[in-house]
Amino acid sequence: MIRGGGVAALETMLALRDLGARTHDVLVIAPANRVRLPADGRPRAVAYGPAQHYALAPIIDTPGATLLADRLAWVDREAPTTRAHRRPVSGSAYGALRVALGAILGPH
Repeated sequence: MIRGGGVAALETMLALRDLGARTHDVLVIAPANRVRLPADGRPRAVAYGPAQHYALAPIIDTPGATLLADRLAWVDREAPTTRAHRRPVSGSAYGALRVALGAILGPH
């Protein structure tokens, strides 16, 4: 299970695909159906142009992979299960969990 929809989450999904994750179910729960690249303002400051938005579904498109637009509500490490913010997720138990929530750019 991957929680997040940014660069780290996509890198995890692509790595799993390369490692043969086609034989395992992977649930990607991201707050939106799109990813914004570059994720922060630094490249724009050096004239790389505006950020581009990409749909997550084609990037995640792997047999056994599912995309759900929602946010992480909580993780129970003992169970191990998770809960999405807006609705329960069927099969929220996980064998491995990657929480890739990203960073928030703020004042320095």
